[in-house]
Amino acid sequence: MILSTFKLELNISNYCVKNIVFINHFAGVPGINERSLRHFILSKNSISNGDKSTIITSQNHYQSLKKDYYSHNNTIDIDGINFIFIKERSYNKVNLLTKFFKMISFSKNLFFAFLFRKIKLDRVDIVYASSPDLFSSLVAYYIAKRKKAKFILEIRDIWPLSQIVIHKFSPKHPVILLMRSIELFLLKKSDHIISTLNNYKLFLDENNIKTEYTFVPQVVNN
Repeated sequence: MILSTFKLELNISNYCVKNIVFINHFAGVPGINERSLRHFILSKNSISNGDKSTIITSQNHYQSLKKDYYSHNNTIDIDGINFIFIKERSYNKVNLLTKFFKMISFSKNLFFAFLFRKIKLDRVDIVYASSPDLFSSLVAYYIAKRKKAKFILEIRDIWPLSQIVIHKFSPKHPVILLMRSIELFLLKKSDHIISTLNNYKLFLDENNIKTEYTFVPQVVNN
């Protein structure tokens, strides 16, 4: 299944998309970090139908080839898409601990930037948050509620389950328990869940999550 237009993804629930905000800690940016242009491609499809699209991402996350490429909190037009870059704390080393702290830093700065209106978000119809960063997804949910917008949660990595399976964290570890509670909260509160994992519906059923769900593969075209 290849997604040809962004509205195909949302028409299942008959959403009327006019202004959509993507919040992805690790969103790809053309010419700067092109490892994950998924949401840029979805945005291009969206604006081709007359909608307005904004992508909020990190100013200097660890996947970026260039650091501090734009001033934080400013809105930059890149090929018709509004990008807002949020500053986060930098570390010389990249490991699980520094990634965790960077997630907290990005989410905290995003929250306060929105709270104190340092970033400009006018009318918002849909807030589309992408994992694995559950902390920023939680902030995205808050923004959606404040803007009275629909909240879409995209799951690309099952946190914290992947940390338990791959990195052998104990299910009773305090951080795992915290992330698990955030995960279940977001899944239950979402207006729609989208996942790049083709068997994710099994996970939802196991956890008695009744939210509408759609599988959309990781690779999309324009």
